[in-house]
Amino acid sequence: MVNSQPFKELGGSKPANQLPSSEPFGRPPGPFGEPSPQEYQPGELVMLGQGLYRVKAVESLSMNFHMGMQGTIGTGSSGTTLVIDIDESDAAFGSTTNGFQLPAGTKIICGEQGFNNPNQTLTLASRAEFGRAVGTVTVSNTATNGKLLTIISADGTSKAYTAAAAEDLTSDPCKFKSSGSKQLVAESIVNCINDVEGGHGGKIKAELDLTGTDPVIRLVQLTPGTDGNTTITTNEANISVSSFTGGKVGTINATTVESLVRPVGEEVTVLFLPTATFNGGSSYLLDKRTFGILESPDSRKVIYDVTWGISMHPKYIGADGDSTNAGISGFDLEDSTTQSQHSAAGGAQDLIDNNGSAFRLDGLGAHTDASSDTYDSLTIGLSGHGAGGYGYGFGTAFNGMTSPKIRVFQPRGKVRFAVDQSSGSDNVDKAGWITADQTPITSPNPAYRLVTGSGGNDSTLPFFQLLQDIDEDLRDPRILICGFKYLLAEVSEGEVREMIRRSGRFNYKIIQDPGQMSGLADGVTGPTEGWKSLVESQRGRKMSFEDYKRATEKITDQSMNMLYGTRSSDAQRRTSDPRRRHRGM
Repeated sequence: MVNSQPFKELGGSKPANQLPSSEPFGRPPGPFGEPSPQEYQPGELVMLGQGLYRVKAVESLSMNFHMGMQGTIGTGSSGTTLVIDIDESDAAFGSTTNGFQLPAGTKIICGEQGFNNPNQTLTLASRAEFGRAVGTVTVSNTATNGKLLTIISADGTSKAYTAAAAEDLTSDPCKFKSSGSKQLVAESIVNCINDVEGGHGGKIKAELDLTGTDPVIRLVQLTPGTDGNTTITTNEANISVSSFTGGKVGTINATTVESLVRPVGEEVTVLFLPTATFNGGSSYLLDKRTFGILESPDSRKVIYDVTWGISMHPKYIGADGDSTNAGISGFDLEDSTTQSQHSAAGGAQDLIDNNGSAFRLDGLGAHTDASSDTYDSLTIGLSGHGAGGYGYGFGTAFNGMTSPKIRVFQPRGKVRFAVDQSSGSDNVDKAGWITADQTPITSPNPAYRLVTGSGGNDSTLPFFQLLQDIDEDLRDPRILICGFKYLLAEVSEGEVREMIRRSGRFNYKIIQDPGQMSGLADGVTGPTEGWKSLVESQRGRKMSFEDYKRATEKITDQSMNMLYGTRSSDAQRRTSDPRRRHRGM
């Protein structure tokens, strides 16, 4: 390799807390990101739209671009408290109708994605809500009959749930069971709140967390916005409450494992996308984005010649046959399975609590109602079961892989990889979408090759846009870029003279220039109407000089280089062969 003028250093390796993890299901089988063969070798001559260059140095590259929701670190972020203001322009993210939940373990990249950009990767310590207020109710012991727990929903509906000797879901408000154990009290409160008629069902979602010493009920306002920041009160000493907070349209309030070190206002990428139908629509569109890492900090001529692949994500089907967002990151825990030690039996028997019903199992497997017993519980499965279920903690079945749709703009404002940008659709925005079926992350397809930097200006920098139209939450949707980075040096007139003197000619390879894309062409080279249309219009008749002139005067510089070794000074006019001035040497 010729490396007398190497690339500028982009910095050393990053610490672990700046590296986002891969998808939680491991790497898919098969080859991973095999790059296309290196097409240009050090020392070779290449022709660009601007003239003749020599390849001086080559580097291989492979990197992931994470295509999650974009936002900024919001006011109030400090330590392990993180507020994210989502900046996506799609109306779904500004709606006051529905929000969504981010699962624990979701990664957040703070800072611009790039080798030389300071950033930090954070991990959600617990579930977080987009736009919706959250409150908690903690039960430390049994309750006293007649005591009240008062909760107000975002629409102002206030209900005072009363402790009673037995649970009563027929009254309005519902009455929760006061005795038995603190877990049974907490389970009864959850039943009351989630009841549609006597509770807040459809307005507030109650989730029971049994992982700590005391049962904690997590309450989520289902309507996003500040109206959900209401109070929770109680006069029961063994119940403690935390009123609703964090409700704000377009905002995520979260608790992270790591402490935040990046400043307020810095950009972030959330490595999670909710199901396409979270807001009642069939899809939503993320804003276009590019990545500065594809712009070299080197002041010399540098181009990137890469292929790219789209991440694949597992698709699940529920036990009842439903495939709509049946993945493992379900919204609530009410379909979880809990195995417990039964205190009354001295630990000799187990208790299975599924969906709020409790039974003791003896050695022969006989069931005995144990809903009023005292027991300690341990949750062993948290995935949704559907109707019937597949077993403890395995309520969904893997049903293959899926992927988001990605569209590429290069040059800026021009959709790549569309034979005709409006053909077959009444909406030009629908053209050019690519999935992992065409170019998967496991083996990027060289047919979707990208060259950037060859145009000599920012117009060649590709922009990527993601369309989510899948009924499945996506963890870390991303693009894998792999290929080569070339350092070029312009060939001087003196060197050209010497090559012609010694051999009478010189050979070179063509590097495509995406900045030359013109109108609704078939690709980056060709007449404005495309080669196919031109040939069909001329089929069966002779082409006159005027026809030829009209067809070629709008041809791109790149096609002129490929056909004649020439380039035009603009997209409308041909000039002479740039080698012409050397032929008399």
